[in-house]
Amino acid sequence: MSLTVQYILLALIGLCCLLFVVRSQLPGVWRRLVGAIALWAAKEQHPTWLQSVGRRIAPPARAGNACAGCSNDDGCH
Repeated sequence: MSLTVQYILLALIGLCCLLFVVRSQLPGVWRRLVGAIALWAAKEQHPTWLQSVGRRIAPPARAGNACAGCSNDDGCH
């Protein structure tokens, strides 16, 4: 039993590390991933609590051609 718990904890720690790296190194991929999860969760056939979670985690809408990974001050388009 304790070996199973150790494997589960190790898998959760690895998943957290992977999510941290994706969020910090690949912001565009992270935005699309979170957006896809939010769209799925916000569907009308899902429970109300799941819809509210989907609306809460949805990334903010981008204005125009703004890049998610840099500021507009440096001419990134």
